[in-house]
Amino acid sequence: MANERQDLIILLQSADAIERDVERLLRQIHACPVPDPPLATRISGWLEETIRHRDRISHCIGRIDGDENNPQVQMQNLPVSAETGIEESQESLDANLAKLRREANREVAFYTSVVAAAEVGGFFETKLVCEAILSQKTSMANWLSYRVRK
Repeated sequence: MANERQDLIILLQSADAIERDVERLLRQIHACPVPDPPLATRISGWLEETIRHRDRISHCIGRIDGDENNPQVQMQNLPVSAETGIEESQESLDANLAKLRREANREVAFYTSVVAAAEVGGFFETKLVCEAILSQKTSMANWLSYRVRK
C-alpha cells in the first residue's frame, strides 16, 4: 500500500504539472482577442475550471500525504482578466486551439490512469475528484475535437 500511495502522489504531482501547462496555454489564448464570443466564454470557463482542478489536486495530495493544511503543490492563481493591447492572428489562435485540443486529449488519457491508480490504492475520495476532472476534460476534448480540425 505504501508504494501505491507514493505512486499516486507522483501521479497527482504530474497531474498538477499538466494542469499548470494547460493553465499557461489557456492564459495565453485568453489574453488575446478572440473574435468568437462563445469561444471566448469557453476559454474563460476552462481557465477557471483548470485553476479549480489544481486546487482539488493539491488537496488530494495533502490528504494522501497526511498534511491537508500544507499541500505540497504551490498554487499560483493569478487574475483571470485578459491583457489588452495584445494582437494575434487567427492563425495563431487556431494553432493554440489545436495545441489545447492535443493537451486535452493527453489529459483525458492521463486522468484515466490516475483514476485507476486511486481505485487500486483504495483512495476513493481522490478517485471521485479525478473522475469529476476527467469528465470535464473529456467534455473539453470533445468540444475541441469537433471545433478544431488541425
